[in-house]
Amino acid sequence: MTIHRRDVILASLGLGLALVARPRWPRAHEEGLPPRVAPDGGRADQTAALQHAADAAAKSGTPLFLPPGVYATSRLRLQSGTHLVGIPGRSILRAHTKGGGLVDIASAKDIRIEGLVLDGRSGSSDGAVLVATEVEQLEVVKCTVLGASGDGLALGRVSGRIADCDVSGCRNKALVAEDPRGLEVARDRIHDCGDIGVLVRRSNAGETGSALIAENVIDRVATGIAVDGQVGARLAVVQANLIRNLFFRKTVDPRGSGIAVEADGVVTGNVIENVPGFGIVAGRVRHLRDVRVTENIVRNAYIGIGIPAHRPAGSALITGNLISGASYPFAEDRLFAALASTGLGRTRPTFRPSQFRSSPSIRL
Repeated sequence: MTIHRRDVILASLGLGLALVARPRWPRAHEEGLPPRVAPDGGRADQTAALQHAADAAAKSGTPLFLPPGVYATSRLRLQSGTHLVGIPGRSILRAHTKGGGLVDIASAKDIRIEGLVLDGRSGSSDGAVLVATEVEQLEVVKCTVLGASGDGLALGRVSGRIADCDVSGCRNKALVAEDPRGLEVARDRIHDCGDIGVLVRRSNAGETGSALIAENVIDRVATGIAVDGQVGARLAVVQANLIRNLFFRKTVDPRGSGIAVEADGVVTGNVIENVPGFGIVAGRVRHLRDVRVTENIVRNAYIGIGIPAHRPAGSALITGNLISGASYPFAEDRLFAALASTGLGRTRPTFRPSQFRSSPSIRL
């Protein structure tokens, strides 16, 4: 084949254009990008390097990517706009000190933590692995929380969502949301914790934002979901959760219930099974206001559904629920007070058959 001079010139021009068009990746110190932090297998304390990188990422408005590996760190304090991103199950922040806490967020907005493992198993205090207070739009997604010496995630006056996470091994509660301002807890797997799976509560009188707790799997905890709204709240929706294999604690308050909602709540479409106490509790002994319990399935509970009938307890709608394998499908009035006070864990009171609608399977 004959190669002409014109072909050589055109080929040279094409190579030159290709070299000019080749993308140029900026280095970490260029264009305001945050510095990189490489994992060292948890051998040394990387708190200072991680904190510096997180602050720089928030300032530049770019996510901080943590490559797979183990990073030993004390508690990181995240500023507004911080986005931490890792590879789910492989980018691991491990507690370096006995405090066990890993992330602290206060008076901030637009925080996203995605794909990280927050491993607090080396801690020995009562602190939560992640603490957030006065935070607008917090997102914790596709994360794993392990071995909290206290609670897993402790949120106070927070809006946002905790979704598609795995929380386990917490000594106390997996997730506590106090005075939420619009919070979604969805599609999480919560298991093997010493107390409540998800607790939503008020700290004082006054209105709070709504809470949606949906499509979670909660397994081997003392109580699945509890919503304390007796001192004022907006609507809480507890929907389509699977709660199973609960236990009594060896304490004054042994728990052992699937779902407990006190006020302004909708409990619908949940499946609750293998519960030593109540499947569902609507209200407390003298506290109940506007609770709707519909279309739930309760299997193998000591008592299917409990509700106080004392005055000044308020109103509740209970309909369309399927209860099977319960020793007592339904309990109310003074009987409810007796059960709530004993916790069902230390005694098994004797009840009159007329106080129950007893059947192997019943729809309420």
